Amino acid sequence: MPGVVRQWHSGSVVRAIRQHLGAGRLPAVVAFTAVLLWLAPRTVAAEEAPGAAPVAGAGAGATLAWITGLTTPPAEVHQQRLLQMLEAGQPDAITDAIVTALSSSDEAAVVAVLRAHTHHRRVAVRLLAYGAIARMASSDANRWLVEGLRDADPLVRGLSARALGERGARAQARWLLLALERGVDEAAVPVGTLAPETALPRVHALLRHAELSPLLDGYGAWLARPDIELGAKLDILARLEEVAGPEVAAFLGGLVGSDGLPAGRLRDAAQSILRRVGAGVAGVAAPTKPRSAQ
Repeated sequence: MPGVVRQWHSGSVVRAIRQHLGAGRLPAVVAFTAVLLWLAPRTVAAEEAPGAAPVAGAGAGATLAWITGLTTPPAEVHQQRLLQMLEAGQPDAITDAIVTALSSSDEAAVVAVLRAHTHHRRVAVRLLAYGAIARMASSDANRWLVEGLRDADPLVRGLSARALGERGARAQARWLLLALERGVDEAAVPVGTLAPETALPRVHALLRHAELSPLLDGYGAWLARPDIELGAKLDILARLEEVAGPEVAAFLGGLVGSDGLPAGRLRDAAQSILRRVGAGVAGVAAPTKPRSAQ
């Protein structure tokens, strides 16, 4: 600290302290301790000031170290500095670090910048921005995540679909269904969790041409819902029998074997289908009839 050393040798700080304390002959050790105590809060304040950030002319390593060392969320003065840095343009690694640091803030100015970065040219930045939006408590975040369902990159579309499902965004179920129809496989489970029963015909229409595995995950969510009528669930099983193969047999076997279906008509129907189609599928054993039926 060159400035501190110059002050100490000049004796100005010591003289000021002696005058303040009214001590004409303050011992040197006491004076030195007083100087340190007097300087401590000023040194901390200087280190916390936004001007202390190693950004202007600093190397990328020092800048990254400063950004990653900030509190979560960053102090307001640091948020302002980070926003200024983003506006000025930064190398990719620093941009990623700034967006990550800001992602824990819910300040209006920061949210606006994060939203703007959902249109960034790089997928990594868009993922960070949408990931931050997914963690926001505001219900507006659900509307913004719908925009992610239309992103050019499948990773962003998938992240947005999963986030809407995890947030329980029932009002966005129609957009999730549309995304599923357009090939966003990650929307299958959110649709099965959130969409109304009237959406099932559109899901069934995908069975003939969409990838089966994510649809089965979605059907698992439909079957687990207590608000779906038994008739609709039985229809799900009947439609799965129409496209039965190794995947369907394994899916039904998993439901029956893990007690994923409660005892009753639905479980009986799954077991019946599995006996019809499972015995002919390699690696899938058809369930035996219960003793009461023998």
